Amino acid sequence: YGFDSKPTLILEPEENEGVVNYLLTNHGNAKLEKINLDIKKSKPILEFEKQKCSSEIKKCLRIWPQDNDTEGFFVAKIKKV
Repeated sequence: YGFDSKPTLILEPEENEGVVNYLLTNHGNAKLEKINLDIKKSKPILEFEKQKCSSEIKKCLRIWPQDNDTEGFFVAKIKKV
């Protein structure tokens, strides 16, 4: 059992929340863990292009470039169970 993270520099929801939602829906051995980072962050996008994501996606986070003087990131902490 271990953890994996999925940080991306792409901020499109279909490439981030959509991929993680697909993983959770189709693979019962994946679970999201809450991420604790002491930076300014935003909530993930739960609905896009007529797709509604699991409430588990709330454990992911988005980091916008203008908020922390960084690149933009999407991060999911995934645990294999």
